[in-house]
Amino acid sequence: MAKLLTIEELSDRERQRGLFVLMCSSFLSWGGFFMIIPLVAVHYVDHLGWAAGTIGIILAIRQFTQQGLTTIFGVLADRIGPKILISIGMFTRSIGFVAMGFAESFATVLV
Repeated sequence: MAKLLTIEELSDRERQRGLFVLMCSSFLSWGGFFMIIPLVAVHYVDHLGWAAGTIGIILAIRQFTQQGLTTIFGVLADRIGPKILISIGMFTRSIGFVAMGFAESFATVLV
């Protein structure tokens, strides 16, 4: 397993590169999220004929789930490390958004 370096052991160039990667990944993660969520409502209301209130319920459940799991996965990250959990979380998030694009029933979307 690779030895983790402290911030003092990194060169200025390595710190700048790490900061740049962090900023880019945050931008793409949040930017992608804010581009997809409005389209979710349009897809389900206009293309599948769902009620707008149903979409609101789905988005509210998603938000409460995300906020509720933050504490649990924060504790887990302290125990096993953040890298693997962040990787799994981003993979799960992308699979979930792809699955939402193909889901046609309320139960499928909730899963």
